[in-house]
Amino acid sequence: MAAPIDIALRTDGQDVLLPWCVRTVHTSLAQATEAGGISHGEAVTLAVSILRGMLELDGGQHDAELDRRHARADGAGDEPHGSWWLTDEARPVFVFDAPGGRHAEGAPRDTGERLLRDVEGRIEDRALRRVLARLAEALHDPRRLRAEAARWEGELLEIAAPRPLWLITDEFAAADGEREPAGPVTPRYERPSRRRELRAAGRIGVVSPGRTGARRGDAKRRPPRARAASRAEQREGRRANGGRPATGGPVRMLRSVLAHARGHGRDLSALRLRVPDRSSGPRLERPLRRRRWRGPVVVAVSAAVAITLAGALWPSDTSGADAAGRSSPTAEILLPGSGSPSPAEPGSATGGGGAAPAGSDRPRAPGASSRSDPAAAGAELLAAVRTCEASPQSACAEVWDGGTAASRPVRPAPEPAELIEDYGDIAAIRNGSGDQAQMIVIIRRNAEWRIRDVYDIANPPSEGAGAP
Repeated sequence: MAAPIDIALRTDGQDVLLPWCVRTVHTSLAQATEAGGISHGEAVTLAVSILRGMLELDGGQHDAELDRRHARADGAGDEPHGSWWLTDEARPVFVFDAPGGRHAEGAPRDTGERLLRDVEGRIEDRALRRVLARLAEALHDPRRLRAEAARWEGELLEIAAPRPLWLITDEFAAADGEREPAGPVTPRYERPSRRRELRAAGRIGVVSPGRTGARRGDAKRRPPRARAASRAEQREGRRANGGRPATGGPVRMLRSVLAHARGHGRDLSALRLRVPDRSSGPRLERPLRRRRWRGPVVVAVSAAVAITLAGALWPSDTSGADAAGRSSPTAEILLPGSGSPSPAEPGSATGGGGAAPAGSDRPRAPGASSRSDPAAAGAELLAAVRTCEASPQSACAEVWDGGTAASRPVRPAPEPAELIEDYGDIAAIRNGSGDQAQMIVIIRRNAEWRIRDVYDIANPPSEGAGAP
């Protein structure tokens, strides 16, 4: 249903903005037939619009209220009349009119049924024609229409995708005065804008003929014979009017002056657009040359920055001891007289799982292990425990998860420790073998491993005590 788009309030009332209706649907169907027929998508659009319009007209009334209202309207004959129109957006709407008005084709249901029957006769698809016929029959049965509306709309949309109706309109013809098709003209939504044409003409320095009048200097370029013929025609006009100038002479002269003025202004603007500025020529070429290498340079710089950041932020799994071990050969080369053993000499390799790395005379200070491998971390922690047992230090508290109070005795073992279980941040390591074997539980917090608990494998802690 056609409804106000916007309302502007004034001191003496209000102004209502209504949709711009340019053609009746009946006229548009006739024009579409002459242009090649109506498509299935256009038929679906019109049918769905009529269906939804009828539902909007009924509103949210109950079935009993609808029956009483239709019976009362049929008996009194005062049902509102109007016709179906197409807006400038090719949207079908029903516009109400006064009874007996110029465009009052009938009641909404009657006119909708006639349009559906008309479209049904123009369509060859059997499934679409069947749905259109059922919809046309149900327009006068509000209960059935409301109950089957969703199903019928779904069937219509499954048959074809909706498309806007082909709107043919002439800007220079009054839409409300046409009842028959005006012939094939350019559709409104396909006609290019005159303003865009003028802008394009100004950009390329072309003035459209027939719109701008004569150019400045045309009279001077005319041959002498043409100028003499013009003067002769003027004299003949004066003789025909009894020696007086022709009545239209001043008007024609004024029009000619205005046309020359317009042409002069357009010529100046066209010259400004066409004539190149020599002083600005080199400046226009330099940015173009810069743009040729600017893109590759930006890409190369961006790639270099990304690679640098990735290398700086790349996580390292090696500990400080490994870094010291890798840097020891460099130190030996730079300081050959330092007395540190070379990598080829025996004794430079680490032993016992946690000894000091090659190239360093001092053992590793006891503390938590930052190794990512729990087996290597356990070996470092065992070496730190043995160092702390030999010479207690304040840093020994970092070896245990609970500090010095959580320390436990660790038996010396001839064989290296063995990783038994790895649970991610908790690992179990076996120290020794036989009856003297111990289970050492280590835990990782903040990327550092510490000893959580130590107990004999032969005598594990009872449930609820000890390490988890």
